[in-house]
Amino acid sequence: MTRNLAPTPGRGFDRIDIREAAEPRASAISLAPEARIQLNAALKADRPPGEDAAERSVVRGVLRAIHLDEQWLSVTDSQDPTRHTKIGRTSDAIDDIIGPMVNHAVVVETVRDQRGRHVFRDIELAANA
Repeated sequence: MTRNLAPTPGRGFDRIDIREAAEPRASAISLAPEARIQLNAALKADRPPGEDAAERSVVRGVLRAIHLDEQWLSVTDSQDPTRHTKIGRTSDAIDDIIGPMVNHAVVVETVRDQRGRHVFRDIELAANA
């Protein structure tokens, strides 16, 4: 969630300051685009061991559908709107983090299971959207 607060380079704003409401004069925590990059690196380093690079995949497109009960999402290819990719096992992140991304360009990192299906690992708004 913190990564999603950090600005994306070249989009909207270049820094966000977070401070306690009860103490407005207290020093703030500042998040800049560099923080997003560092948070991405930390999240990738925390991935489960054993995920072979050959299994990893990146899906880019527009987030068009989510199913809260079945915990999957669907991304439509930006270049070919008839091509949809279903990504499963999104867990509880789907409503709080992913919900606001619907109808926006996203980048989804997945791994493939034994049947070749995409399994959710991470999602963020596309930087050039």
